[in-house]
Amino acid sequence: MSGSLTRAVCAAALLTLVGVPVAQAQNPSPVATVSLNATKKETLSLSGVTASASLVSAGGIVDSSTANDFTPISVTTNWNLKTSTSVTLVGYFADPANALVNGGNSITSAQVEGKLSTDPVASYAAFTGPAVGTAGVAGATHSFWNQAVAGPTLKSNRTDVLNLRLNMTNAFAVAGDYAGTLNLRAIAQ
Repeated sequence: MSGSLTRAVCAAALLTLVGVPVAQAQNPSPVATVSLNATKKETLSLSGVTASASLVSAGGIVDSSTANDFTPISVTTNWNLKTSTSVTLVGYFADPANALVNGGNSITSAQVEGKLSTDPVASYAAFTGPAVGTAGVAGATHSFWNQAVAGPTLKSNRTDVLNLRLNMTNAFAVAGDYAGTLNLRAIAQ
């Protein structure tokens, strides 16, 4: 071996011993790509809904009066939407003539009034409106609120307390137990 070749081999061996990397040939693979796809479905729901409400008055329905308050109803509306512009909470009865019934006797949806607990007393409104979008029955519907949604509010929720009463100002009820079903539904438009 010649002197310069010996020195080169010794230098390479010395560099390897002190931890200096020695250049190696690299042959990388071609790039592989993976497409990832995920979908978050739109949701709109009601939760925490009070299951039933009864008249507050122990004496029952008071004729010729609006002093017929039901126990308040709590409801939480939850939504996670993509393109809607508003959310509305709608209450309705299946039949305007028979909101509450007692055998063959009825209290109409026009005699049932509702409002949010945060609204003034004068804002009670009867369940006499038209259906709202796909919710409700003509002549037996009431919209409690409508909230615009956009950007960060496309995913949100709100909890409300609904006040209901019977307005018997120009009416009377035949004695007996009356029962009915108030349907609540949130819609996105």
